[in-house]
Order: sequence, then structure tokens, then C-alpha cells
Amino acid sequence: MVLGSLFGGYNFQSTIRDYCRSAGWEIADLEDRSARLEFHMDSGRQQVVFITQHEKVIGFAVPSVMSYESADDIDADIAIELLERNSRLNIGFWCLATVDDEFTFTAMYNIDREQLNAEAFANIVNLLISECDAVEGEYDEE
Repeated sequence: MVLGSLFGGYNFQSTIRDYCRSAGWEIADLEDRSARLEFHMDSGRQQVVFITQHEKVIGFAVPSVMSYESADDIDADIAIELLERNSRLNIGFWCLATVDDEFTFTAMYNIDREQLNAEAFANIVNLLISECDAVEGEYDEE
């Protein structure tokens, strides 16, 4: 248990450090309310997880390589497939997020921080990076 939670507080940095240590992961970047993890996948691709604290919700985001400069450029077939995939996902969802001023298909998940523990943290990260890597692999083959 982190010291802050003993007194009713919540310390994002300590919690992320503890969860990553428990999973055996290095942290690429850690700020007061955000963190970045990087994973080198068996596919040869790299997946990056952005973790952000929003009030009492922790957000996880894994941007894909599928980005578009304008909404008019978005591949409708990919959008439809990702929306269909959403119905099969137990954890996470696909959305369009703005990353570096581009529309980027992103695998995301939000969870109340009170429901998050080391096991759930590892499961969420693993599921999101695996999902993003699988989708990128499908589009690499086309």
C-alpha cells in the first residue's frame, strides 16, 4: 500500500511505480498525472501506453499507427471494422483521438482508480497493447 493511501490520499506516481514494478515493466516517462510505457512486441512493432489521471478516473490509451490529417481522409472501412471489434472487446474500445494534430485510431480504457489494482493494471495494459498490435498487424498485411 502506498503511504498516501494510508491517509486517504492518492499518489499517482507512487501507484504507477508500484504497479509497474509488480509487472516487471520499466516506465518511459512519469509525471504528476501522466505516465508513458513502451513495449517492444513479438511482431517487431512498438506499442506505447499513455496513462492519465482524470479526477478519479485513470485513462489508458494506445495510439495506433493509423493516423489521418483530416476527418475527410479517415478510412471508413477501418472505422467500421474497429466499431465492430468494440462489440467483442471485454476491456477497452477503439476511438478516434487527436494525436499530434491528427485523427488517430486509439485503443482506450477508462477505470475508476478505486477499482484499479496491480493485477487489473497489468491486464488492461496487456489487453490494449495486444489489441492494437493485432489490428496493426492486420493492416500491415493488406
